[in-house]
Amino acid sequence: MAVAYMPLGTQEELRQQIIDVAIDRAFLQEPLPANEADFKQRVQDGRGRLTLIANEVARMAGVILTEYATAARKIKDTKNAPEATKDAGEQLQS
Repeated sequence: MAVAYMPLGTQEELRQQIIDVAIDRAFLQEPLPANEADFKQRVQDGRGRLTLIANEVARMAGVILTEYATAARKIKDTKNAPEATKDAGEQLQS
């Protein structure tokens, strides 16, 4: 995945993004805990799911990066519609 992510950033940035999303999904979903007991329950519940969530986020990131590389390659290989390929490239970068 790090190789596929190279046009977008570093391996460490990719790793950190996967971790951030996994933590967000495991612990920071609304509604946030309103008291200490709810907080402790959220931590306990999140710990049990964190690895599973991180693996799913990483799997999905791999799929997205594969699709990104395919789209980028198709845009690069298209020669007969320069305005459309420019627009598509800009949208892909967004």
